[in-house]
Amino acid sequence: KSNSKLGVGLDIGVVYEWRPKWQEYKYEMDGKTNLWRKDAMKYKLRVGASVIDIGGMKFTKGGLSRDFTVDEPNLYDLDIFNGVKTLREFDSVIVNRFDVDEDDPLTFFMNLPTAGSLQIDYHIWNNFYVNFTGIFSFTSKKNPHKVSVPTRFVLNPSYDHKWIGISVPMSYSSFQGFRVGLGARLGPITLGFADWNSILATGKVRGTEFYFGLRVPILYGQPKDRDGDKVSDKKDECKDVPGVWAFKGCPDTDGDGIQDSEDDCPTEPGLAEFRGCPDTDGDGIPDKDDDCPEEAGLAQFRGCPDTDGDGIPDKDDSCPSEPGLPEFNGCPDRDGDGIPDHKDACPDVAGPVELDGCPDTDGDGLLDFLDDCPTVPGPRENNGCPWPDTDGDGILDKDDKCPYIPGPVANQGCPYDDTDGDGVIDMEDECPNTPGPKENKGCPVIEKEAEEILKTAFDNLEFVTGNAIIKESSKPSLDELAALLQKKPEWKLQIAGHTDNVGNAQSNLVLSKKRAESVRDYLISKGVSAERLHVLFFGQTMPIDTNDTPEGRQRNRRVEMKIIFN
Repeated sequence: KSNSKLGVGLDIGVVYEWRPKWQEYKYEMDGKTNLWRKDAMKYKLRVGASVIDIGGMKFTKGGLSRDFTVDEPNLYDLDIFNGVKTLREFDSVIVNRFDVDEDDPLTFFMNLPTAGSLQIDYHIWNNFYVNFTGIFSFTSKKNPHKVSVPTRFVLNPSYDHKWIGISVPMSYSSFQGFRVGLGARLGPITLGFADWNSILATGKVRGTEFYFGLRVPILYGQPKDRDGDKVSDKKDECKDVPGVWAFKGCPDTDGDGIQDSEDDCPTEPGLAEFRGCPDTDGDGIPDKDDDCPEEAGLAQFRGCPDTDGDGIPDKDDSCPSEPGLPEFNGCPDRDGDGIPDHKDACPDVAGPVELDGCPDTDGDGLLDFLDDCPTVPGPRENNGCPWPDTDGDGILDKDDKCPYIPGPVANQGCPYDDTDGDGVIDMEDECPNTPGPKENKGCPVIEKEAEEILKTAFDNLEFVTGNAIIKESSKPSLDELAALLQKKPEWKLQIAGHTDNVGNAQSNLVLSKKRAESVRDYLISKGVSAERLHVLFFGQTMPIDTNDTPEGRQRNRRVEMKIIFN
């Protein structure tokens, strides 16, 4: 039968661990982060402080339990106990010889051996440690109902591995003095002794102390991750191939959210609707089926565009921005003459192939576009028109030195008069209707400022490549020229177009005329009368430099402007 009441016992303490390399003991696994390794000692220094065995128990005294008082000034003679052999005999001696407290309570309280403890554990290297522990008794020596522990200090160097351990505890206490022990652990078996001297003692040995234990350890370890993808093997459905947690360890190489086993394009990020394949141009056709993956297009052309809507995809269309015909690779033939516009010198008027698509109605060898008299045959030198006799003096203008003033044949169609009264007879006067000094052959002298304006307009004149459109940068110089002509109403301007020899001669002749006419039309738009502007065109027939170099061809591509007088 138990003679004790219920008691309360309590230990309380705190532990601080210093972990300077704590990052090395954190890991990620199975979608979780900041997991601690349970299989490793993570601290460099660990300090603990505790109070142990706080509390006690109340006991009921037995029938022979007494509180008695001995008040003896001298050493008491213990011989009175020599004949005592039982507890009752011992009780009888006490009751008869000493003062027994008749009011002694029937219970007593026994304290636990309360003590304070300080522990310092230092992780030296790998599995080597050293520990210091101090135990200090808190139980009052004045309390007769006490169980106390001696103050003790222990220094314990150790090697501690999960399967084996060995330690050499060195301790000192006021009760036992200095002792050196040895402890060992092999798997679940633990054994050792607290005092080496008791093992080596000789002679009469009263006792020794050793311990033996069997412990079933729970060993922690990191989850196995064979492929190193942070998905544990037990949950990894692709154990030998690194993957992602979202797909239970199976790979998503391109990171598009579709695992490789379901991804038709595992190395390129793509869209779910195309089973992981990309659609770069966003035309609804995956790149793997798209012949033009960088340009949005139509399904009937395997993802290629048809910009002009002529039923020919741009990649096969020589004129992708203009609707055209299949026989000309998508290029148009506006005049229907069987020559595509980009090869047709006259794309809006039907003409034969041998004349580059331009008509020659009067058959005089000069295209209608270049022929000033397209329905009447005439020589090329007179722009396709028959030679006239403007002044009616019986001498054709081509042979008449003064085509605008009647004169005798003997004087080459010029009168012996001085029409403009400048002292130079008309036959010798290059400007018979406009006065000018003799040293300038009867023509007015053009001022240096006007010559400079004319030269600047020529030097700055540029056209869009292969076209007759004047560049914006050339227009300010032409504006100055137009202003000059308005100040000089008696002046006329001859505009002559020229090209290099690159390409077809007929096309070059057409281009030279178009460019000369563009200059004429611009000056007219600025207020210059059309009657004062005379257009000539020569194509590639009158080069001023070699056509064998880029610089020479550049000089030959020109529109010359010259002031003329009647």
